[in-house]
Amino acid sequence: MNHSRNPHAGRRIPLTGILAAAALLMAGCGGGGGGGTGGAAERPAPPYRPLDAARLIAVTGSTAPAETAAAQGARASGILGRADLIVGSTVFVRTGSPLIPDFNAEPTSCSGSSCSVSLSDFGSYEIDLGDITVSTADVDAVLTRNGITTLYHGDGGEGEYDTRLYGAWMRHGAFVVGTLKGEPSGISVTGSAGLSGGDRTGTGPSGDATWRGIMVGAPQGGEDILQGDAELVYTMGDGGGTLDASFTGIVNLDRGTGHSVAEVSFEDVPVDRSGAYADGDRGNRIEGAFLGPDHAETAGVFERSGIVGAFG
Repeated sequence: MNHSRNPHAGRRIPLTGILAAAALLMAGCGGGGGGGTGGAAERPAPPYRPLDAARLIAVTGSTAPAETAAAQGARASGILGRADLIVGSTVFVRTGSPLIPDFNAEPTSCSGSSCSVSLSDFGSYEIDLGDITVSTADVDAVLTRNGITTLYHGDGGEGEYDTRLYGAWMRHGAFVVGTLKGEPSGISVTGSAGLSGGDRTGTGPSGDATWRGIMVGAPQGGEDILQGDAELVYTMGDGGGTLDASFTGIVNLDRGTGHSVAEVSFEDVPVDRSGAYADGDRGNRIEGAFLGPDHAETAGVFERSGIVGAFG
């Protein structure tokens, strides 16, 4: 994975820690665990505790993991080999200082399996699915909901920042939310973003259809991990049809309680003939596509009601 940035970026907010790390979901090109020349004893302990799976299974109405992280990791290389789509959310960053004001950065140039984020003050960051390698070290299978087993990775990271990832590899694609937390020079910084990608079908469905799965998310610019149910309903029409997306039963996994926004929905999202769909603007949008043979899956990202998320 190539990261081109200005020389000041690394001292400030490493957005690759959100988007690039999210692209990995346990990957080995510099954003995951390990790294550096020091031993484990020289590295500060991650501030994030592992998610309490038993508690979260009850809170979300889920079941115990139906598969292991290793099983998903074994599928991942095949998915990446076929992948020709990547969709990234806006990157939301919040700070505790007027010297580094809050800002949002959108992946402005996604094409096929590659995507770049450009920031005038912090450089340019590139993600390409073809450059990603997968490792399931330090990854936990958490729960299974609507046929999807979620994976979690919490890492103390290198230097001043810590990242967390929560998402899943399906059969034809993947989706993940990433969060970042740090205190460079004593200034609190948090960030969050969603990412999805996979093997694009390339056409719209030939009739009405419904997909059910899950969403993962975080407050826009926050560090808590969220989860809810996802239902996408496609209605065939001239020129491609429309999609209604509902994300319901949203809970805060860190607090083990319902989130303040329990439901987010989008209506009449236009779907083009290639099976891609998008609607809205930064902070209030949805984007995704159908994946695999016969539109077996769909995945994407959304931003609304103070939440940034990904779904599959």
